[in-house]
Amino acid sequence: MRVLPVVKTFFSIIALILLLQLYGCNEKQEYIPYVPVQFTVDLNRFNDLTSTGFSMLYPQAGYGGVIIYCQYYDIATPSNSLYYTYDATCTLEVSDSCSVVNEGNGLNAVCPCCGSTYNLMDGFPINGEAPYALKEYNISLFDNMLHITN
Repeated sequence: MRVLPVVKTFFSIIALILLLQLYGCNEKQEYIPYVPVQFTVDLNRFNDLTSTGFSMLYPQAGYGGVIIYCQYYDIATPSNSLYYTYDATCTLEVSDSCSVVNEGNGLNAVCPCCGSTYNLMDGFPINGEAPYALKEYNISLFDNMLHITN
């Protein structure tokens, strides 16, 4: 009769360990220091971001600046446009003084410190020693205004 409580305790401990591992695996690793990000870009004033394939750096935002990349701009229905935003901090040289540089009308951004190259459509490194993708921020488009937050 005493075996049953031991078995229940054993299975309870196993269930607790599995539950903790399940939630532990879903944690997002933060490799870039947290900085509050919340700003708006008026696409009626900044027409370069209404060009497909164009990107802009906003150095005053984020930890090392924020890059906005326009993958697709729909002139007829701007709300169907597709944008990506990343912190410009290199994931190998984590420093606010070592930010990746976007190439204006290019798909890639390069770290001047280590030479790592990142693809701006997904933020992942495509060349160099950078171990992680660029930190991505939330972006929404409403009434031809981009809203960037974290």
